[in-house]
Amino acid sequence: MRRAASSRDIRLAAGLRTVSATSFHRRIERDTQPAFLLENPAARSKFNSFLQKQLNVSPEEADRMLEHCANSFVGIFTTFDRRFRRTFPKADIEALLVEINEGTDEPERRVA
Repeated sequence: MRRAASSRDIRLAAGLRTVSATSFHRRIERDTQPAFLLENPAARSKFNSFLQKQLNVSPEEADRMLEHCANSFVGIFTTFDRRFRRTFPKADIEALLVEINEGTDEPERRVA
C-alpha cells in the first residue's frame, strides 16, 4: 500500500497482508456443476483420485472423463450417471464431499 499527496510524490509505503473470511472456491455439493469442480485444483485432484478408485481407471482417463463433463448444467454425479452410466455409493460420495470441502471451509473456520 502506498500513501502520498499525489502519485508523483509517494513518501510512505507499507506491506499489507489480508485474510479472507471465505474461500476463493465454492463448496462442492452433490448438485454442483462440473465446471465449478474443474476450476478448483484441490477438488479436481480429489475427485480424480475418487474416480480412479471407483472405476479402476488411470489418472489420465479420470481427467478425460472430467473434461468430458465440463459443459454439463446438471450436478457432477448426475452427469456421470447420465453420460457414463456410472453411479457411486452414497456413503462414498458423502465421504468425498467432506474431504473436498475441508479445504474450502478452512478460511471460514480460522476467521470465526
